[in-house]
Amino acid sequence: MTLIAAFGGLVMAFFGGVAAVSPLGLVSMATGFASQRAIYAIAAVRVVIGVAFFVVAPSSRAPGFLHVLGVLVVIAGLITPFFSVQQFERVLSWWSQQPPPLARAWGAGAMALGLFVLWAVVA
Repeated sequence: MTLIAAFGGLVMAFFGGVAAVSPLGLVSMATGFASQRAIYAIAAVRVVIGVAFFVVAPSSRAPGFLHVLGVLVVIAGLITPFFSVQQFERVLSWWSQQPPPLARAWGAGAMALGLFVLWAVVA
């Protein structure tokens, strides 16, 4: 489970880094996930990673934080299948219209969160 939790942190750091460097690059990457099958796969991955965060939390450097993050990621995973492809595309359209400094700041925050998760679980 530690490996899965570390993978989750790495994925967050990667996509956050992409958004921080090139917000529209993230949109370009995300358009490849604009299918119902991909949305279901994303949901499953979110649930697995959220459970991994929750399970490894007691042995991590930030147990309370990872417990809460695990619950939030599982909830996000359980909600994700209810999004349609059209809603997904609307979110991408909204994201692409954000001012680049704001999008980069969100990306940097996501990257920092992912790196924190990596630090917390890899002891």
